Amino acid sequence: MSETADVIVIGGGIAGVSAAARLAPEAKVIVLEAEPQLSYHSTGRSAAIFVRNYGNAILRVLNEVSQPALSGTLLNQSVLTPRGELLLAKEDDLAELETHLSQSEGVERLTPKEACGLVKVLRQESFVAAAFEHDAHDIDVDLLFQGFVRILKQHGGAVHTGAKIKAIKNVNGLWHSTTGLNEFSAPVIVNAAGAWGDAVAEMAGVKKVGVQPMRRSAVIM
Repeated sequence: MSETADVIVIGGGIAGVSAAARLAPEAKVIVLEAEPQLSYHSTGRSAAIFVRNYGNAILRVLNEVSQPALSGTLLNQSVLTPRGELLLAKEDDLAELETHLSQSEGVERLTPKEACGLVKVLRQESFVAAAFEHDAHDIDVDLLFQGFVRILKQHGGAVHTGAKIKAIKNVNGLWHSTTGLNEFSAPVIVNAAGAWGDAVAEMAGVKKVGVQPMRRSAVIM
């Protein structure tokens, strides 16, 4: 099978599907996902939290302008639930905490005793300072993700799962992505393969940046 589009998005996680959904009203978009289902890796296993003061100055601006969409303008319903974020610092972490506080808005400094009042399982002697961001929220990842899938399909976007890229080549300005017996072609490719982005880039002849898939853990209490 051979199929042509305006844009091919490689990767069916939140990055790829959200980009595809935003492009779909203006272009024919195809999403290719290597796994048998979408959101198989990080997206489907995310303990997501929206923290407005997360990241560097650029990310904080992006966080701020994203909040209205997450609060309802994107899907006509909010994907956020109030949670709050508590930061704890040992003696060696104090400088980093002070830097974070100096660059943040709406973050309250707490004493160890006050922090233990919020989270009863903490031991007061195990840290020396704390801060609390009230305006931090849980993100309903599945609701957000499925909303983007719905937007993508409503605008004619196509999704192919089990479509692992075997080869990518450019012929006369058109990118050809081969997945076994199938070939998908477009003048633009979006590499949204996450931890496997370097593998996709290398097939397309693009310089790798050193991205590697890594195991990570989170404790949900």
